[in-house]
Amino acid sequence: MKRIPTILAILTILALSTNAFGQNRYGWTISNSNVDPLSNTGSPLPFGTYYLWLNCSTVEGMASAEFDIVSTQITHLATIVQNGFLNAGGTANLLLAVGGCPPGPVIAANLLVQDPVGGTMCMAPSALNGLKVTVDCQPLPSPWPIDWIGWSSAGPVCEKGEQCPPDAVETFSWGAVKGLYH
Repeated sequence: MKRIPTILAILTILALSTNAFGQNRYGWTISNSNVDPLSNTGSPLPFGTYYLWLNCSTVEGMASAEFDIVSTQITHLATIVQNGFLNAGGTANLLLAVGGCPPGPVIAANLLVQDPVGGTMCMAPSALNGLKVTVDCQPLPSPWPIDWIGWSSAGPVCEKGEQCPPDAVETFSWGAVKGLYH
C-alpha cells in the first residue's frame, strides 16, 4: 500500500524538476582556436580564420540553427562550413543544417576575416525573420533560443547566457530509485 504513494511522489518530483530545469540549451561560440571553443579574445588578425563552434547542448544534439553574425571593425569575408554542416544562408546570415544530431563541441564553420585594427563578432537575430535559435533533433523538432559568446580583439566580449550549465538535478536510473525502497 505504501508503494502507490511513493511512486506518485517520485513521479511528481520528476515532473516538477523537468518543468524547472527542462529547457534545452545550446551554446555557440566564435573562437580563434580550432581546438578550444572558449578562446574568445586575442590580438587582431590582419587576415585569417576564426571558428564558429557549436560548443555544447543539454540534449542529444541539433538539427539546424538560424542566426546572423554581426561584426564591428572586422571584415567577414566568407563562411566555410565543415564537419557535415550546410549553410543555406549567406556569409553573415546563417541558416545551418546538419545530419547526425551533433551535441558539440564541434566546429560548424571557418570564418575567413580581416581584423587589422581590432573589433568584435557577435551573434544576432536573423535579419530575415528575427530568429536566433537552434532546432533540436526530437521527433517533433522545436526551436530553442541560443546562448552564445562572440569574439573580441578590442575589449570586452559580447555574450548572452551560460554555456550549457550542468543539470541541477542528479540523474538516477529507475532501478536505483527502486533500490532505495527495499
